[in-house]
Amino acid sequence: MTTASLFPFAETWWVYGVFVLFVVGMLALDFGVFHRRAHAVGFREAAAWSVVWGLVAFGVGTALFSFLAGAVGRSHLLRYGLGLVLVFVGLKMAWRNDALGGKLPIAWSLGIISLLLAATVGLSLAFPKLRAPRA
Repeated sequence: MTTASLFPFAETWWVYGVFVLFVVGMLALDFGVFHRRAHAVGFREAAAWSVVWGLVAFGVGTALFSFLAGAVGRSHLLRYGLGLVLVFVGLKMAWRNDALGGKLPIAWSLGIISLLLAATVGLSLAFPKLRAPRA
């Protein structure tokens, strides 16, 4: 039996290194070059920096999407996990957390959502999608 790995470190170690260097570089650029002296930030400057860092985030997201496009096909059960997350959130909103005195801790909610998503991705990797034989 072969085991599937979503991100095999031996093959993609360079991606992790590039990402860490990119984050450290962006932090050094932001704190070391752009914000050397303390000053009151006006609306125009805040809007400009919001656009700049929003574009950086969009670029990183686009790169991750293109890198992970193949991994989505291996997570064929993820749609069911996302459906279960929506059911959980809907029930939580409908019941208004009455079961726990009106407050369901955020950590519990995030834990349940993470568990559902991790379980469906894990099941997708453990039980790959069967393909119909070619005629």
